[in-house]
Amino acid sequence: MYFILIVSILKLVCNMEKKGNNDFVVIFDLDYTLWPFWVDTHISPPFHVKTVKESGEKILEDGCGFEIKLYPGVFQILQKAKKDGIKMGTVSRTLEPEYGRQLLRLMDLEEYFISCEFDTGTKPKSMKKIAKLAGIKGGIERCILFDDETRNIRDVEREGGVGVLLDNGLNENEFQKGLELIKAKCK
Repeated sequence: MYFILIVSILKLVCNMEKKGNNDFVVIFDLDYTLWPFWVDTHISPPFHVKTVKESGEKILEDGCGFEIKLYPGVFQILQKAKKDGIKMGTVSRTLEPEYGRQLLRLMDLEEYFISCEFDTGTKPKSMKKIAKLAGIKGGIERCILFDDETRNIRDVEREGGVGVLLDNGLNENEFQKGLELIKAKCK
């Protein structure tokens, strides 16, 4: 009886350690990564909800009538990732951080992220903060950044993180490739 109990506990501990080895954070840039515009130059407040899709995704409109929406499929990617227990955050370098915060709030996207960081410095600094908030012991080395700017990918990789350069916003294919990269690194 004790033997079975000990073996069961050992299996449980091993499974917990394996899960811990795959502990990572997925971090997204905002502009031209989750949505197809720059918050500090292409849109103007006030922002309001224009429509809500059946999926729950919200389309906004700015003060000039510009439609504000995510790239196709992004909302579903975030929903599935959250359901799968993937820890996520955002980092953005913008001169109008409050616009970004408002959009995330109005689109009900804040619930998907551990933290939404806005800074005018380099992205690794913000990523380290998100990793710490997520309880990730490996810091930036256990983070992946999806971004549209080569300099940000280069900065992250120089510090030991994983970067995925996006040409035309986040999509399911690029997201899955990125997950494979970070999971392989964190084994």
